[in-house]
Amino acid sequence: MALSDIMNVSYSPFVSPPRVTLLLRRPGIFGNRINFAAPARMVPFSSSPVIDELIVRIDAGRRA
Repeated sequence: MALSDIMNVSYSPFVSPPRVTLLLRRPGIFGNRINFAAPARMVPFSSSPVIDELIVRIDAGRRA
């Protein structure tokens, strides 16, 4: 799957464990949504640099 195939990224820091959801343009083997646990954070409820970087890379992939 290419980054351009990801339509949206959402980050839910207020659930345990924090969750990331990828919404895909075309359903794959796992459907059109992929959920996974976000990397652990030392400061609860703060943004995740890893997820922020993922969003930047996905945006760049859309423009390519």
